[in-house]
Amino acid sequence: MARIDHGKLGFASFPGYSILFDPPNSSDLQLKGTNFLSLHCGANDFYQALKDSLATLSDVRALCAAGDFFPLPLFSYHVTIWNGLNYDNLQKVKGTPQSGVEDFLFTLPESLRNPPSFVDLALQSPLVTENLDITFQFDRLAVGRNARVLKANLKVVAEEEDSTYDKIKGYQRQLRNDFEKKFGVKDYGFDPHISLGYFSNYDISEDAKSKVKQWSDDFGNRMGTRTITYTTASLYGFRDMVNFYKRA
Repeated sequence: MARIDHGKLGFASFPGYSILFDPPNSSDLQLKGTNFLSLHCGANDFYQALKDSLATLSDVRALCAAGDFFPLPLFSYHVTIWNGLNYDNLQKVKGTPQSGVEDFLFTLPESLRNPPSFVDLALQSPLVTENLDITFQFDRLAVGRNARVLKANLKVVAEEEDSTYDKIKGYQRQLRNDFEKKFGVKDYGFDPHISLGYFSNYDISEDAKSKVKQWSDDFGNRMGTRTITYTTASLYGFRDMVNFYKRA
């Protein structure tokens, strides 16, 4: 399913749920009604530097002007630990009625109030129930595997945090394996990154791969030694690549 709606020149409907790191500041979660918190990241130093660095790239500005690149708004910035079910993998689901999954996805975020059993594995994972204290810094820019996304890859800052990183990878691997055995849907390993925006089509994203090394060097110079620390993670539902919600 496309992430871009070319008719509206914006982000298309793409429902799903994932485990994300909670934003560093509690103020970056806004209460929506009485049941949900909406991801709405403010201008913390790390996120703002990413957005500002992206805006300095003349190639990217030209792509934006031509309608060939759609930068994500700063308030949507996040790091995904594990991908659950979404519109793209819906057809692969086994072990639970597909109609039930579809109903859950297309009624997000309201369906988070009483999540069905196929969400339990994620809710019970140590990724959600334990404290995860880890600090990242910018590593490099990359074009994503198949979603036509430009992403900022992250790396762990200090060697003493390697054990935390390994723990998170182990928890994610266990959840990934358990979920695949039970529901037939496979996810990738932990790949810490922040998505910055989406290319309009495959050819544009392929062409960007030849330029991303120079972009990355420019980014690295601007990002310097800035870091970002996450301490907890939660299950979030989303309706597109901009709007993310968790239970209050």
